[in-house]
Amino acid sequence: MEFTNRIGVFFLWIGALNLLLFFFSSIAETANMNLLIAGFLLIVFGAMLWLKNPTEKPKSNRFRLLRSKKSKDKNNSSPKPSNKDSAKPQSAQKK
Repeated sequence: MEFTNRIGVFFLWIGALNLLLFFFSSIAETANMNLLIAGFLLIVFGAMLWLKNPTEKPKSNRFRLLRSKKSKDKNNSSPKPSNKDSAKPQSAQKK
């Protein structure tokens, strides 16, 4: 995780905390609009930083046995010769 991603997550948490404080102040009937505005701004800024450099998720090891069997089957399978390649008619081949 890069430094900008960590700062973005930090701003997301602080923004969420500001929104929570705004809701509590609204319930107490002393609504502080500065908390609402700051919360939304911090969430937007944090999301931009967090999503700027997304981290690659490691390849999952789930179903690894099935994947290895599939790749072995594909490598071992060879095209079977068909009867169309021979010049003799089918009745002559059966005799």
